[in-house]
Amino acid sequence: MQQMPLDSAEARVEIAAPVAKVWELVGDPLRCGDWSPENLGGRWLDGATRPALGARFRGTNRRGLAWWYTNCTVVRYEPERAIAWEVRVPWGGPPLSRWTYELAPSAAGTEVTERWELLNASALTRATWVLVAGSPAARVAMLKASLATSLGKLKSVLERDVVAAGEGGQA
Repeated sequence: MQQMPLDSAEARVEIAAPVAKVWELVGDPLRCGDWSPENLGGRWLDGATRPALGARFRGTNRRGLAWWYTNCTVVRYEPERAIAWEVRVPWGGPPLSRWTYELAPSAAGTEVTERWELLNASALTRATWVLVAGSPAARVAMLKASLATSLGKLKSVLERDVVAAGEGGQA
């Protein structure tokens, strides 16, 4: 049973690229560093080599001078439709958050929804947020604001690539 979020946010964008093209990036969480304001990419863990339900990866993140790692598990994987992963600190414990990307065909090409859900706000988590953002409330606001930033960059990356390749819209 999925844990209910303590807080959440979502953003949407339409991208002038076919679903399959958008999925090439969004369907691989190691590529998030290509558009995220915070994530720098990652590496697969436990012998995984690609995204799949249950696959684990380590994400590398940076915000200002702060650097940290998280261990993530893919909890939803529907090719060309959706991917979600839950984030944990490297030493284990309950999931801190869940990130989800959902794709749907649209008149322009693809509608992408990105969702962030806070699942756990332990005392240790809140303390690290003070280091990263100055306060837990500022960290939550920062994460919510990052949705629009990341989707805007994702749109730019994909539409630039589609124009360069002479592709566009729905196939």
